[in-house]
Amino acid sequence: MGRSQRLYIYILIGFFIWFIVFISQILYFSSFSVHNYCWFSSCKNIFVSSRIPPNNQHKILSSYEKSLLTRIHHQPLLQQYESRHVNFLHLIKPSVKPNKYLIYTCNQPCGGWGDRTRKIVGAYLLSLALNRTFLINMTWPCSITNLLEPNFIQWNQTIKNLSQRTNRTIDKLTSSDKDYDDVLSWKNIDIIYFKVKDLSYYRLILWRDDFYRNLDLNYGLHRSILFVHSIFTLVYELLFKLKPHPQSHMDEIAEKFSLDSLQCAHIRIGKNPSNPNDVVFPKREHMNTSVIGFLKNNSKSHEIIFVSTDSEQVHTYAKQQFHSRLLTVDGMIRHIDRSGKKFACHGLEKTILDFYMISQCRTMIMSKSAFSFWANMRRLKPYENLYLYCDGIKKIHGTSDYDRYPYGQLSSLSCYQCSSINGTNPICEDSFQGDIVGKPSLLHTPCMTQLRDRKGFFPATYCIKLVAYSDDSKPIQYIYRTCGREEADDNGINRVSHCGFIKLHWIHPFRRFRSCLHICDKDACNQANYFIYSMWKIIFCFSLLFINSYESFT
Repeated sequence: MGRSQRLYIYILIGFFIWFIVFISQILYFSSFSVHNYCWFSSCKNIFVSSRIPPNNQHKILSSYEKSLLTRIHHQPLLQQYESRHVNFLHLIKPSVKPNKYLIYTCNQPCGGWGDRTRKIVGAYLLSLALNRTFLINMTWPCSITNLLEPNFIQWNQTIKNLSQRTNRTIDKLTSSDKDYDDVLSWKNIDIIYFKVKDLSYYRLILWRDDFYRNLDLNYGLHRSILFVHSIFTLVYELLFKLKPHPQSHMDEIAEKFSLDSLQCAHIRIGKNPSNPNDVVFPKREHMNTSVIGFLKNNSKSHEIIFVSTDSEQVHTYAKQQFHSRLLTVDGMIRHIDRSGKKFACHGLEKTILDFYMISQCRTMIMSKSAFSFWANMRRLKPYENLYLYCDGIKKIHGTSDYDRYPYGQLSSLSCYQCSSINGTNPICEDSFQGDIVGKPSLLHTPCMTQLRDRKGFFPATYCIKLVAYSDDSKPIQYIYRTCGREEADDNGINRVSHCGFIKLHWIHPFRRFRSCLHICDKDACNQANYFIYSMWKIIFCFSLLFINSYESFT
């Protein structure tokens, strides 16, 4: 068979595969209805009309729906999401299965306020993906309902006939295939008490097609805003508002001080007389003098200063330096998770009011702290005039700047680093044997990597194995093991195992290599041969196999 005939057959096969995929996608997505609402002229023209079925493009909003959208429009932290295709009405009244609940539960020590709010956001999004009603039961160190109440989402409902409901407590959840199957098995359980201590499951929301499709098509939560740092403010503001008593404190402060140019700092020094059970943070011995000195040198004499801190001594020092310029939120300084129930309960109100006050800041100096980070994300322009104390004052332009500075000590994955072209480095080839006695170690602990447009090296967050080959007249096989780091603007594509064609200019400037990229996030995990397949990867790999097999027989 001639070369042109083979090429013609390849084209037909490729077209047939493309046609099957194209039709499958049309059938797949056409079964879901999409409803987008945008009532205000400032955003109504931004929505893509093709995403709204014709029978819903001219949906008349009820007076209640209009009132909800009016409230949202007049809350600046929510208004910024109007142009992001977010379906506020569906978020406020989601499509849920009857008598199915996911309850974020904190009835014992479960982290500081920053950690808790981050975990609440993750739990809420998971409840949306699973079509479950979301509730919050936070009673440690005392009930959160004393200080906060629902803003738009009613998270404090009472479940009727609670004792008759089936329930399960979830303490640990990851993004593994096993845990994904476990989540699917929850469908017959009425109440999920969610006590997971981290967000290691969050990739389920981002990358499992059924979960993500539900969030995107029903609620307008596109993957570009589903990363926690992007969606945190939206979820927090929909869930919470201050109750009248703490809100009156905030109103009194706003009347007493001019907050137009508020200069702020969060000084989290760790274990000290005010919080004797707290952890010790290295390299923070001079934090108070450095941060307060920075505020003195970079603020004008009429500007108001606010210092949130975990130490009475630091607060006293700030008073001595700023006198009447210092804005003070009254209350006991205590860590809400490490001070015993009685003292922690007294400190809870001040902790939450400090969290809200930071949203008013025009300049912010953060500690390396979850409280600092998430409080800052509630500023309208969170990366404007933003600094971080990490053994000195650092200017922060985005999340990648924040991530490059570790918590006092270097924390990173251990990954293998090596490469081999056509077997030139046998110990890097498959089957991989790891380190060999008498040879330099291939396992780098910690593994450091570079970021786009940044100088220096940064701790890795995932390991990489790349296998690429070309079967031309002079075949080339390339194996590369290394590490990488998440960046705020990559939308996760660099963190997903996938196959495709690439160019490796340093090997050959014109050839295209068939390749598979393996991504994993465990120590030394880039030694193994494994994939995480989706339907499209399987189609792609079977196509290559078919073409190669056909070519060998002709």
